[in-house]
Amino acid sequence: MKNTEAREAILNNVAAEAVQAYEFNCSWGQTKQSIVEGLINNGISVNKPLVLHVLNLAKVKWQSLSQKTRAEICA
Repeated sequence: MKNTEAREAILNNVAAEAVQAYEFNCSWGQTKQSIVEGLINNGISVNKPLVLHVLNLAKVKWQSLSQKTRAEICA
């Protein structure tokens, strides 16, 4: 169970880094490369479904940040 939790924590960290990469280059396509690099740096085997999963996590995080920012601006 600990192994799964550690892996999920790594995936969430890589997704957070991907959000920062997206903020920098404004392209989800280019963000995939930063996800691949983050996974490799953390010792996780890279495959397409995993990269797309982390990309979707990053998009959800980005959407959440966008909504929070809009709420603060409109308040």
